[in-house]
Amino acid sequence: MSWLPTAPAVNKLPLALLEGDVFGLTRTGWTYTLILTLLTGVVAHGLFVYAQRTIQIGTIGIAQVVQPALAVVWAFMLLGEQVAPPQIWGIAIVIAGLLAFLLINERDQRARLAPLQPVISRSL
Repeated sequence: MSWLPTAPAVNKLPLALLEGDVFGLTRTGWTYTLILTLLTGVVAHGLFVYAQRTIQIGTIGIAQVVQPALAVVWAFMLLGEQVAPPQIWGIAIVIAGLLAFLLINERDQRARLAPLQPVISRSL
C-alpha cells in the first residue's frame, strides 16, 4: 500500500508539466495541502493500522463501507450541500446494514465469551 500515494502524483505530473504550472500554489495552498497530507495520509492510516491490533479486520472492512454515506452527511451538515432523496435512502440502507452487522457480531461475541452455566441436577 505504500505506493498508493505516489500513483496520483505520477498520474497528474504530466498534466501539470504540460500546463506549465507545477508549483502554482500559494503559501496558504501549500499549508492546506500539507495539513491534508498529514491528517488524511499519515495520521489516518496510522490509526487504521493501530486499530487492526484490537478490532477484527472484517469489522474494519464493513465500517469502511459507511465512509461515503458519512461524507454526504457531513457535507450536508457542515457545508450546506443538498441531499437528494435517493441519497437519503442509500445512506439509510448503508447505516442499517452496518448496525445489523454490529449487533449480530456483538451477540455472537457475547455468546462465545459467556461462561458455561453449570447444570445442577437435584435428585429426589
